[in-house]
Amino acid sequence: MGEGVRRMILVLKSEGLSVNSVNPNQKEFSESDDLIDEIYKTFAHVDSFHIYTHYSHLYNLVKSCIVGLRQVKCITFGCNSEDDICQAKLLYGRNSKFIFCLITEVTNRIQNALDSDVLNSSQPINGDILASKLAERKRQVQNKQQNLTADELCASCVENGTE
Repeated sequence: MGEGVRRMILVLKSEGLSVNSVNPNQKEFSESDDLIDEIYKTFAHVDSFHIYTHYSHLYNLVKSCIVGLRQVKCITFGCNSEDDICQAKLLYGRNSKFIFCLITEVTNRIQNALDSDVLNSSQPINGDILASKLAERKRQVQNKQQNLTADELCASCVENGTE
Protein backbone atom coordinates (compact mmCIF):
# COMPACT_ATOMS: atom_id res chain seq x y z
CA MET A 1 0.00 0.00 0.00
CA GLY A 2 2.44 2.60 -1.28
CA GLU A 3 0.17 5.60 -1.60
CA GLY A 4 -2.13 6.97 1.08
CA VAL A 5 -5.70 5.78 1.34
CA ARG A 6 -8.36 8.15 2.60
CA ARG A 7 -10.67 5.63 4.26
CA MET A 8 -10.43 1.89 4.83
CA ILE A 9 -13.54 -0.15 5.64
CA LEU A 10 -12.70 -3.26 7.64
CA VAL A 11 -15.26 -5.98 8.31
CA LEU A 12 -14.67 -8.66 10.92
CA LYS A 13 -16.96 -11.39 9.65
CA SER A 14 -19.26 -13.27 11.96
CA GLU A 15 -22.59 -15.01 11.76
CA GLY A 16 -24.97 -12.71 9.94
CA LEU A 17 -22.26 -10.24 8.95
CA SER A 18 -20.48 -10.44 5.61
CA VAL A 19 -20.33 -8.13 2.63
CA ASN A 20 -19.28 -8.96 -0.90
CA SER A 21 -17.72 -5.94 -2.54
CA VAL A 22 -15.16 -5.04 -5.18
CA ASN A 23 -14.20 -1.86 -3.36
CA PRO A 24 -10.38 -1.85 -3.00
CA ASN A 25 -10.68 0.13 0.25
CA GLN A 26 -12.72 -2.60 1.94
CA LYS A 27 -11.34 -5.79 3.46
CA GLU A 28 -12.93 -8.67 5.32
CA PHE A 29 -11.34 -10.73 8.07
CA SER A 30 -12.34 -13.95 9.79
CA GLU A 31 -10.22 -13.44 12.91
CA SER A 32 -9.90 -10.34 15.08
CA ASP A 33 -6.11 -10.82 15.27
CA ASP A 34 -5.87 -10.56 11.47
CA LEU A 35 -7.86 -7.31 11.47
CA ILE A 36 -5.71 -5.88 14.27
CA ASP A 37 -2.51 -6.87 12.42
CA GLU A 38 -3.79 -5.16 9.25
CA ILE A 39 -4.44 -1.93 11.14
CA TYR A 40 -0.99 -1.91 12.72
CA LYS A 41 0.67 -2.70 9.35
CA THR A 42 -1.15 0.01 7.40
CA PHE A 43 -2.15 2.79 9.80
CA ALA A 44 0.66 5.07 8.61
CA HIS A 45 -0.82 5.04 5.08
CA VAL A 46 -4.52 5.35 5.94
CA ASP A 47 -6.39 8.48 7.00
CA SER A 48 -9.23 6.62 8.71
CA PHE A 49 -10.43 3.13 9.53
CA HIS A 50 -14.10 2.29 9.88
CA ILE A 51 -14.58 -1.12 11.47
CA TYR A 52 -17.73 -3.24 11.45
CA THR A 53 -18.09 -6.36 13.58
CA HIS A 54 -20.17 -8.33 16.04
CA TYR A 55 -20.39 -7.25 19.67
CA SER A 56 -18.60 -10.46 20.74
CA HIS A 57 -15.32 -9.02 19.38
CA LEU A 58 -15.44 -5.90 21.56
CA TYR A 59 -13.09 -7.16 24.26
CA ASN A 60 -10.35 -8.22 21.79
CA LEU A 61 -10.47 -4.88 19.97
CA VAL A 62 -10.34 -2.86 23.19
CA LYS A 63 -7.54 -5.05 24.58
CA SER A 64 -5.48 -4.55 21.39
CA CYS A 65 -5.41 -0.75 21.93
CA ILE A 66 -6.36 0.01 18.30
CA VAL A 67 -9.20 2.11 19.69
CA GLY A 68 -6.58 4.64 20.80
CA LEU A 69 -5.21 5.16 17.28
CA ARG A 70 -6.36 8.47 15.81
CA GLN A 71 -6.97 6.76 12.45
CA VAL A 72 -9.62 4.48 13.98
CA LYS A 73 -12.63 6.76 13.61
CA CYS A 74 -15.52 4.41 14.21
CA ILE A 75 -16.21 0.85 15.30
CA THR A 76 -19.74 -0.34 14.67
CA PHE A 77 -20.76 -3.34 16.76
CA GLY A 78 -23.72 -5.46 15.76
CA CYS A 79 -25.69 -6.80 18.72
CA ASN A 80 -28.19 -9.66 18.75
CA SER A 81 -30.92 -7.82 20.65
CA GLU A 82 -32.02 -4.46 22.00
CA ASP A 83 -31.03 -5.67 25.48
CA ASP A 84 -27.48 -6.29 24.28
CA ILE A 85 -27.37 -2.77 22.84
CA CYS A 86 -28.51 -1.26 26.16
CA GLN A 87 -25.95 -3.30 28.11
CA ALA A 88 -23.16 -2.35 25.69
CA LYS A 89 -24.05 1.34 25.92
CA LEU A 90 -24.02 1.16 29.72
CA LEU A 91 -20.55 -0.41 29.73
CA TYR A 92 -18.90 1.35 26.78
CA GLY A 93 -21.24 4.18 25.80
CA ARG A 94 -18.77 6.87 26.82
CA ASN A 95 -16.43 5.96 23.97
CA SER A 96 -17.38 8.22 21.08
CA LYS A 97 -15.82 5.82 18.54
CA PHE A 98 -18.29 3.03 19.35
CA ILE A 99 -21.66 2.59 17.67
CA PHE A 100 -23.99 -0.17 18.81
CA CYS A 101 -26.88 -1.38 16.67
CA LEU A 102 -28.65 -4.60 15.72
CA ILE A 103 -26.54 -7.01 13.66
CA THR A 104 -29.11 -6.80 10.86
CA GLU A 105 -28.48 -3.04 10.63
CA VAL A 106 -24.70 -3.39 10.33
CA THR A 107 -24.86 -4.73 6.77
CA ASN A 108 -26.86 -1.66 5.69
CA ARG A 109 -24.33 0.63 7.37
CA ILE A 110 -21.46 -1.10 5.54
CA GLN A 111 -23.30 -0.83 2.23
CA ASN A 112 -23.95 2.88 2.79
CA ALA A 113 -20.27 3.46 3.60
CA LEU A 114 -19.18 1.60 0.46
CA ASP A 115 -21.68 3.52 -1.65
CA SER A 116 -20.46 6.84 -0.30
CA ASP A 117 -16.88 5.88 -1.21
CA VAL A 118 -17.90 5.34 -4.82
CA LEU A 119 -19.48 8.78 -5.08
CA ASN A 120 -17.01 10.70 -2.88
CA SER A 121 -16.22 13.85 -4.85
CA SER A 122 -12.74 14.20 -3.29
CA GLN A 123 -11.54 11.15 -5.23
CA PRO A 124 -11.64 10.29 -8.93
CA ILE A 125 -14.63 8.12 -9.77
CA ASN A 126 -13.62 4.52 -10.39
CA GLY A 127 -15.73 3.35 -13.32
CA ASP A 128 -15.35 -0.36 -12.49
CA ILE A 129 -16.57 0.11 -8.94
CA LEU A 130 -19.43 2.35 -10.07
CA ALA A 131 -20.52 -0.19 -12.69
CA SER A 132 -20.31 -2.98 -10.11
CA LYS A 133 -22.40 -0.99 -7.61
CA LEU A 134 -25.04 -0.21 -10.22
CA ALA A 135 -25.21 -3.87 -11.29
CA GLU A 136 -25.43 -4.95 -7.64
CA ARG A 137 -28.29 -2.52 -6.93
CA LYS A 138 -30.06 -3.63 -10.11
CA ARG A 139 -29.84 -7.28 -8.96
CA GLN A 140 -31.22 -6.29 -5.57
CA VAL A 141 -34.18 -4.53 -7.16
CA GLN A 142 -34.84 -7.48 -9.47
CA ASN A 143 -34.69 -9.90 -6.53
CA LYS A 144 -37.18 -7.77 -4.61
CA GLN A 145 -39.46 -7.64 -7.64
CA GLN A 146 -39.29 -11.42 -8.00
CA ASN A 147 -40.00 -11.90 -4.30
CA LEU A 148 -42.95 -9.52 -4.49
CA THR A 149 -44.30 -11.34 -7.53
CA ALA A 150 -43.91 -14.70 -5.76
CA ASP A 151 -45.63 -13.33 -2.65
CA GLU A 152 -48.46 -11.93 -4.78
CA LEU A 153 -48.88 -15.31 -6.49
CA CYS A 154 -49.02 -17.06 -3.11
CA ALA A 155 -51.57 -14.55 -1.86
CA SER A 156 -53.75 -15.04 -4.94
CA CYS A 157 -53.50 -18.85 -4.55
CA VAL A 158 -54.73 -18.56 -0.97
CA GLU A 159 -57.58 -16.30 -2.05
CA ASN A 160 -58.62 -18.68 -4.84
CA GLY A 161 -58.17 -21.78 -2.70
CA THR A 162 -55.63 -23.30 -5.09
CA GLU A 163 -52.82 -23.51 -2.57
